[in-house]
Amino acid sequence: MIQASETVDIVLARVDNRLVHGQVGVVWTKAVQATTILVVDKLAAMDYVQQEIMNRTVEKHEIEILYWTADQAKNDLHQLAGKKIFLITRDPIVMNELVVAGLPIKKVNLGVMHPKIGKRRLTDSFIYVDDHDIKAITNMKEQGIVVSAQVLPQQYATFI
Repeated sequence: MIQASETVDIVLARVDNRLVHGQVGVVWTKAVQATTILVVDKLAAMDYVQQEIMNRTVEKHEIEILYWTADQAKNDLHQLAGKKIFLITRDPIVMNELVVAGLPIKKVNLGVMHPKIGKRRLTDSFIYVDDHDIKAITNMKEQGIVVSAQVLPQQYATFI
């Protein structure tokens, strides 16, 4: 499980089904002064083409970007002690898994979660959820995690 969590600094935990793109790689990373983007996503951790595309988003900004599975994050997060981590997952289910595992997450920012069949709009933003997402969000809130929706840092957060 997690070791030395006091030394691990997650400056932002965000759910965005686009993972790393211009808003995340540049705008959010700069706003929270992250030194490392940690993408926790099983598919992205195995897809080198997708990684290369995401790497190009941050290549001029001297930001380290890592691609881990949820199990790697649960077991190896302590290796990132001393870094300012911007943690991002594709969906709230994986984020909730990390919260339950004890990662030092205090707040979760819901970014863009595009519409799909079976999903409904949660807020005025581009956040669409199904019952599984709602269950994960509810569980995080019950764990004391502050959950908000915010597309860009200069916008107001809508607390969920």
